[in-house]
Amino acid sequence: MSAIYEVNAEGIIVSPGKFQGEPAWVPHFWGYALDGFGEDNPNGSVTVYVENPDIEQWPQLQGIAGVTMHVDDNGFVHHGVF
Repeated sequence: MSAIYEVNAEGIIVSPGKFQGEPAWVPHFWGYALDGFGEDNPNGSVTVYVENPDIEQWPQLQGIAGVTMHVDDNGFVHHGVF
């Protein structure tokens, strides 16, 4: 995703919008999901697996295998990791 977001010192998006309150890397994985690189889950969420280039860009993803995301009824994206 090419949008620019305002991020605080903890790496959390503070710009208003659907990613507000999420880590700065969530839009990256959401873009993967929209491009068809995610796995749809029965509960309506989508899973995208973390790969080495992702960890190089966001070292805090070290030890995380994947990101699961869903959109709530208000259009906000939320994530979980495993």
